[in-house]
Amino acid sequence: MSGRIVRIDRVESLVQPVQGRHAVEIACSAMPGCLRDDLSGSFPELDFHIAGEGSMRVESGEPVRVGPLVRFLEDRGVEVSEARRIRLSLEDVFVQVTGVASDAMRREKERQQGGGQQ
Repeated sequence: MSGRIVRIDRVESLVQPVQGRHAVEIACSAMPGCLRDDLSGSFPELDFHIAGEGSMRVESGEPVRVGPLVRFLEDRGVEVSEARRIRLSLEDVFVQVTGVASDAMRREKERQQGGGQQ
């Protein structure tokens, strides 16, 4: 396995960029590609991160109001199965710093574990 060091610091300093940030994860049916632009235009105070075909993370410096987001999506034919507030973590800092999504890390870990058992 190869890698490189991208940042060395105390945990408190590393998580400082996500402190005070609020986040909501929304699980839903597939969203049309243009919907992200519609969301950003309708909710300019929020940052939208499409995590996968049926997953989206919404972040803000203020608490995220879930109801208006769910109504907005459902009014456009997107079926929302779950919306939950999450606490940003050191993993989120890692993703910010490296650009490597947590889903990609999980798939790689599963691949390595599966490969070592054969």
